[in-house]
Amino acid sequence: MKKNLGWILLFAAFAALILFFPQRALYASRQGFDLWIKAVFPALFPFFVISTLLKEYGAVDLLSRGVGRAMPVLFGCPPQSAYALFTGILCGYPAGARAVSELAQEGYLDEASVQRCLIFCNTSGPLFMVGTVGTTLLGNPELGWIIALGHYLSALICGFLTKFLIRGGKKERAPIVSMQKAAPPFGSALKKAVLGAMEAQLLVGGLIVLFNALWALLQEISIAGTLAQGIHIVLPFIPENLTSALGAGIMELTVGCNQVVGSAAPTVIKIALCSALVSWGGLCIQAQSMAMLGAVRIRMGTYWLFKLLHALLAFALVLGFYQLFPGTAPTFAPASAQASFAPGGLWLITLGFFIVSLGILIGLNQPDRRSVHRGRS
Repeated sequence: MKKNLGWILLFAAFAALILFFPQRALYASRQGFDLWIKAVFPALFPFFVISTLLKEYGAVDLLSRGVGRAMPVLFGCPPQSAYALFTGILCGYPAGARAVSELAQEGYLDEASVQRCLIFCNTSGPLFMVGTVGTTLLGNPELGWIIALGHYLSALICGFLTKFLIRGGKKERAPIVSMQKAAPPFGSALKKAVLGAMEAQLLVGGLIVLFNALWALLQEISIAGTLAQGIHIVLPFIPENLTSALGAGIMELTVGCNQVVGSAAPTVIKIALCSALVSWGGLCIQAQSMAMLGAVRIRMGTYWLFKLLHALLAFALVLGFYQLFPGTAPTFAPASAQASFAPGGLWLITLGFFIVSLGILIGLNQPDRRSVHRGRS
C-alpha cells in the first residue's frame, strides 16, 4: 500500500484539477482528440497494419539473415532485433516499442536485449520529421532531413553504447534462429493486422488526449511556468521563450516543436532543438511506448538517461550537419541573437552534459562489488 501511495496522490491531484478546471480540461481533451484523429491516426495506422503483415509473412526471418547479422556485433542484440529497428524507422513512435514487445513475448529478446533495443529501435519516423517539422513548420523539407539524420545517427550511437553499458544477456553472438512459419491465409493475417493496429491506435489516442489535458492543467496552475524557469536555471544560455518551448516539448513533442519553430531563435538552433526534442520523445510518447511494452519490464531510470544522451547527441550532430549545408535556410534572428548561440560554445556545453550523463549511466551499471566478493568467497 505504501508503495502505491505516491501514485494514488498523483492521480487524485489530477482528478481534482479536472474538477476545478473542467472547461480547460474538456477543451484540451478535444484538442488532443482532434490531433489524434486528424493527424496521428491516418499517419500511423497504415504503417501498423503493414508492419504486422510483414512480420506474418516472414520479414523478420529475412531481415535477421541479412542485416540482422550485424546486430549482435554492433548492439549486442539478437539478429531478429533488426525487425524492430526497421519498424521503428519506417513507422515511428511507438511502433518500435511495439515490435520490441512482440519479439520479447515470442522469446527472442531477454530482459537486457529489450532494454538495449528500446534505446535505438524506438525512434521517430521520417514522415513526422520531414513532413510535419521540416515541410509544415519550417517550410523546408531539407531541414527536416537534417533533423532526421541527427536523430537516427545519435540513436545508433546510443545503441552501440548499450552493448557496453547495459549488463546482462549473453556475450557471444546470438544464433540466427528462423522465425519463418507457414504463411497464414491472407484474410486471417489482414484481420489480425487491422485489429492489432486498431487496438494500438486506441491506446495511442487515449494517451494523447490524457497528456494534452494534463499539460493544459499544469499551465493553469503555473507549474508549466515553473518548469520553464527550472530549465532556464540549468541552461541559462537559452532565452526564456525557448525554455517554455522546451518545457512543453518535455511533455508533448508536437507542441514543443511548434513552439520552438515559432520562436525568434536562429534556424540552426531551431532544428537542433527540434532534433533533440524528437530524440527525447516527450513524456506522452514515452508513456505510449511503455504501454506498448505491456508486461515486458525495463529499468526506467536507465531508459531516461539514454533518452537524454540521445537528445544531447542529436543536438550536437545537427549543429555540425547544419554547417555542412549552410544554404538550406536563412537565419532570421538578429546578429545579437546569433552571437549568443555560438556553435563552438554550444558544442562544449553539450559535451559537458553528455559526459555527466554518461558518467551517471556507467555508475548505475557497475556491478555491485560486495556481491562479487561474496560470490568469490
